[in-house]
Amino acid sequence: MGYYLRAFCTGSSVPSLQTIFAWTAKQGSRLFVENEDSEPIDMQSTAWGQPSVSIGCRNAFLPFIKGKVQFVVEINRQDDPTTEYEVKSSNIIIAHNAQDVATAIKESLSDTYAPSAVALPPNTGQNLLNDEIEEFIELISDEDDSSVKAFIIDHLRKTNYIVACQLLSTIDNSGYNGVGDFLNYFVKFHGGLIHAEDEGFYQGKKVILAVG
Repeated sequence: MGYYLRAFCTGSSVPSLQTIFAWTAKQGSRLFVENEDSEPIDMQSTAWGQPSVSIGCRNAFLPFIKGKVQFVVEINRQDDPTTEYEVKSSNIIIAHNAQDVATAIKESLSDTYAPSAVALPPNTGQNLLNDEIEEFIELISDEDDSSVKAFIIDHLRKTNYIVACQLLSTIDNSGYNGVGDFLNYFVKFHGGLIHAEDEGFYQGKKVILAVG
């Protein structure tokens, strides 16, 4: 199975791809939509449309380098069905200071870890979101009571949508930077709380609660 990173967002709305891409470009990750088999994507839409599309990432300083698939993005919302996106990134190391999440991801994964691509869950809309939230609350229920545990449970219950990124076996350094910048946008502007599979919940580089 693939390795997952999630942002549990309390924001009231999902931002458009155009807005996200404008911000990640300033961080050094130039994301773009590659939509060869479907209708053009409305970059200003907050619905993010169907069917699935591929997204690329180019180095801000070497935009001519062609990207490759690095991770798949799934949005689970309260008010509409799941949407899936493939994300691409160039096979080069981005020459800038990566955001905290990107750094934490690269430091925490071993060099030999190679997650594989698998099919994402079928579209089930609100039930999928609520089920996932309850699953994570159950996951931390056996942890000792603490202010951190209470904070996370409160955040999960206030979550309006989840941004789930599945890292593929093809991911490289630029991919880690790209997914870090992508998720950091939601942390900074949409009340995102990061969870890394088999690690725990993050604030910046620090794991505040270590749980699967």
